[in-house]
Order: sequence, then C-alpha cells, then structure tokens
Amino acid sequence: LKELDDTSNTIIMDFKKWCDDLFGSCRSAFMLFDMDGSKYVDYKEFRHCCRLHGFEKDVTELFVALDHKGEGKLSVESVSLLDEWPPDEETMFQEMRDRLAQRRNSQFRHRFPSQNE
Repeated sequence: LKELDDTSNTIIMDFKKWCDDLFGSCRSAFMLFDMDGSKYVDYKEFRHCCRLHGFEKDVTELFVALDHKGEGKLSVESVSLLDEWPPDEETMFQEMRDRLAQRRNSQFRHRFPSQNE
C-alpha cells in the first residue's frame, strides 16, 4: 500500500497501532465498534467510536482507505486483515529502540540503585 498511496498507508498504520495499543487488535476494536452486531460498521458508527476512544487522526480519510470496495461500510473481515500486516519499519525500529532503552535503564538501576531503594 505504501508504494501506491503513502497518505493512506500512514493513516492505516496509525490506526493499526492505535487499535493494537488500546484494544489488542483491529478485530477487537471492530467488535466493540459494531454496536448493533451486524458484522458491519458504517461511517457514522466508525467515526463515533474512533472519536469516543480517542483516535485523533482524519477518520474520514481512514474510512475511505479501509472501505476499498466503496460500499459505505466496513466488514469485520476487511478490518481484521490489518492484524496480519507486519508493523511498518519505523514502528518496528522504534519498538526495538524502546526495548533496548528499557533494558539499559533496568541494568543501570540494578548496578547503581538509588539511595531510596
């Protein structure tokens, strides 16, 4: 997707990361968003739930990018496909840097405990 449309790729990857962080997966987020149990979420439901749960990016652009069939609704299957996508390189490297920093901080605290400990 990135090669075809960098803007759509960015907002979809932001949404995927947000879903993973907040709900555990895109599928879990969708199941919460599907308030009527229809296995579909229309734009109004999607916008409402994204805003309710704090997604601050352009929801209209995101919905259009996810609604690749142009049906005006999202299915659980189409949104769940995002769970199979690997993280983008930037996210992957940032997560590696974060884990390394946590390990270094932990080792530093172990070697040099503060006087309060």
